[in-house]
Amino acid sequence: MRATRPVHGVGSRLALAALSVAATAALVPPAEARANRGIDTGITVPEAQSPDPSVRDLWLDRTVETNADMVRLDVVWREVVGFQRPVDPADPTDPAYDFSRLDAAVRGAQQRGLTVLLTVYSAPAWAEGPNRPDGATPGTWRPDPGEYGSFGRALAKRYSGTFSPGAGLPPLPRVRYFETWNEPNLEGFLAPQWVGDRLEGPAVYRTLLNSFYDAIKGVTASNTVVSGGTGPFGDLAGGGRTRPVAFLRELFCLEGEKKLEPQPCPKVQMDVLAHHPISGPNPATYNAINSDDAATSDIDRLERVLRAAEKAGVVRPGGKRPIWATEFWWISKPPKPSSGLAEALAVSTRQQARYIEQALYVLWKQRVRVALQYLIRDPGGSDLYQTGLFSSDGKQKLALKAFRFPFVTDRRSRKRVLAWGRSPRAGKVKVQANKRGKWRTAKRIRVRKDEVFTARLRGSKKMRAQIGGQKSLVWKGRR
Repeated sequence: MRATRPVHGVGSRLALAALSVAATAALVPPAEARANRGIDTGITVPEAQSPDPSVRDLWLDRTVETNADMVRLDVVWREVVGFQRPVDPADPTDPAYDFSRLDAAVRGAQQRGLTVLLTVYSAPAWAEGPNRPDGATPGTWRPDPGEYGSFGRALAKRYSGTFSPGAGLPPLPRVRYFETWNEPNLEGFLAPQWVGDRLEGPAVYRTLLNSFYDAIKGVTASNTVVSGGTGPFGDLAGGGRTRPVAFLRELFCLEGEKKLEPQPCPKVQMDVLAHHPISGPNPATYNAINSDDAATSDIDRLERVLRAAEKAGVVRPGGKRPIWATEFWWISKPPKPSSGLAEALAVSTRQQARYIEQALYVLWKQRVRVALQYLIRDPGGSDLYQTGLFSSDGKQKLALKAFRFPFVTDRRSRKRVLAWGRSPRAGKVKVQANKRGKWRTAKRIRVRKDEVFTARLRGSKKMRAQIGGQKSLVWKGRR
């Protein structure tokens, strides 16, 4: 039930050449040894919707083993409904719908204590706008906001926690989190982005977001509507990718790059702002060169626009909303990528692991509440998205350990470092330094499961964390 995804906000090799590996972000540590603010983690798991129950169960079990809190499931609208418009598209029992794989995935996730995020995108042909150009990806062309809202209402009803699919089955679990489209600033997902010299994508997306918000909240007011995660990079005006910061300014009708003055337009409704802070092949400390792009270390650029919108009252409901990273990844090799683009993006499996744990730290520092890895397993038959924690044959990669028990150090002075980690279990975590070939405990910190911990310590080139029999990867820092 997965639509083919274009390259996520990456573009051409020419765009990649403009990325500077050397750029880094300034990271300022908190003062406490134990951090009060955490970060939830999750994974996109296409296998959860496999028609084979053994495949579904295996990869949901492995999702639990990664210590993830959330599973992200794609809901490809055009595949759930097919070619025939439902008689009542807001009715989850309409025979035009086939929710069977999604039902099984949601039940399986709930049985394992995983929170579900549904990412809903790709319109069926009858819900697209007229005169779709031949070059536009099916499902992207001016989706009808009313039809999208009706489908959202059907989803929210089906996963309200009280709906039974019949045949004597118990009610389906409740889903609280709904993501509104995927990468709406990229023409590969939402078109058109530009009409002549006019930026059109944000206005098209605003109508989708508001219709979906009203539909989801109309079923259960306590549901959470997440904006579609924006791709990290864009093109010059008129291109197929709108830079994410520029997309948000236009979405919220904020004029100017410095003062951000609100202009008249319909208010935007959302509970969470989502972004895809992808930096590959660069490390997580990379800053995008263009100020309207946003890699892993550039969340502040998005937050500035969001807070200006909140202050101006152009986004509802009132108050301050969190930012989620609903997709981040690094492509790993081996296997050796066969395409030029994949080869330009790929890093070693060791680098992939290091960048994943570094990303969790960098995102946490920027107050991101949720960070979702893409994917759990490398896809078979494709080398472009070898981004998983497992290889396509099911073998563990170093990235698994990095994601499950991330630990990094950040040098604060010539002799001192900030040690940061997220514990996979409750107990006493030991922060250890390697001195003359032996591991010595420099700090013990009592933690709860999934708690972020920090400690200021005398630095060592090699450090790690341990709790019970579990050890993090060794973090090799600068002396």
